[in-house]
Amino acid sequence: MVENNVGFDCASYREIQLAFEVGAKVEDIIYANPCKMKYDLVNAYKNNIKLTTFDSVSELKKLLSLGNDFKCVLRIKIDNPSARINLSLKYGATYEEYKDLINEAKKLNLDICGVSFHVGSASSDPKIFNYAITLAKEVMDYAASVGYKDC
Repeated sequence: MVENNVGFDCASYREIQLAFEVGAKVEDIIYANPCKMKYDLVNAYKNNIKLTTFDSVSELKKLLSLGNDFKCVLRIKIDNPSARINLSLKYGATYEEYKDLINEAKKLNLDICGVSFHVGSASSDPKIFNYAITLAKEVMDYAASVGYKDC
């Protein structure tokens, strides 16, 4: 049973199903995999999961193939060599890419409502959080400057 306004960060449709099984509601779930399998995305969409992450133009186009009613969260890359598992090797838009991605989302009429990042697992550098938050604010300020009101 879900209590205390718990949210669920799901990386696959199977994780979304598990969240529903423990009582999560649609508004409790973000599909936070920036590189979703089409099958999983279709099933998530059929279940009204519309809050999701992206980090590439191809992912934006995959979302648009289902509809333009997604609430998109731009995942940014945070390089962190001090992390035991540096997830920036796999996911996230670079500093050089984020403006183009926001502009493309705007052109495709997809809504951006936030930014996300992961500093890696077992980070030993607390300064990386300051950098990540500062960059996230810059990204959101840029999104607001091109007309995203939720930013």
